[in-house]
Amino acid sequence: PMLSMNRTTESPWVVLVEDDESLRGQLASALERALPEVEVQRTPDADVALRLVHDSRSRLLITEAQTASVDGLALAACARRERPQLPLIFLADTRTSPSSARVAGLSGSHLIDKPPHLDQFVGLVTRVLEPQPARARASAPRPPGFRGELSTRGMLELVQLGSAGSKAAELKG
Repeated sequence: PMLSMNRTTESPWVVLVEDDESLRGQLASALERALPEVEVQRTPDADVALRLVHDSRSRLLITEAQTASVDGLALAACARRERPQLPLIFLADTRTSPSSARVAGLSGSHLIDKPPHLDQFVGLVTRVLEPQPARARASAPRPPGFRGELSTRGMLELVQLGSAGSKAAELKG
């Protein structure tokens, strides 16, 4: 099936867009085991994902940055028009993906190397879904640029991503 949905509950959900069926299943299973209170809506189809993201139960969009069948950056842009604060996690091969620099321009986005280590992936999703104190959300203006987590295997990718399209970059550990 192209889509796994359970609309019978009011549980929050994450939308997982991945065209590789095996990887989609592995990622969804890892999230379902670690976060039983969150449903994983999985699909390889960007149009279906966009409909899911527009539902108020949606808490996170996880998508490939760019493949032959999914333009995750375009999907994220469409999702953000309706849900400007929706967190985004992009899956990309940070060594070869030209999309990495474009991801850096989306505040509240996170980039993780594909295929992700399941423990790192689940940890990132868990941190992204943690509720933020309402006062901090309301009072703290979002600075421009990329803020989020990046999982990569090499320092070169960090330097390239940090310098892409900006005159200054800061990495905090």
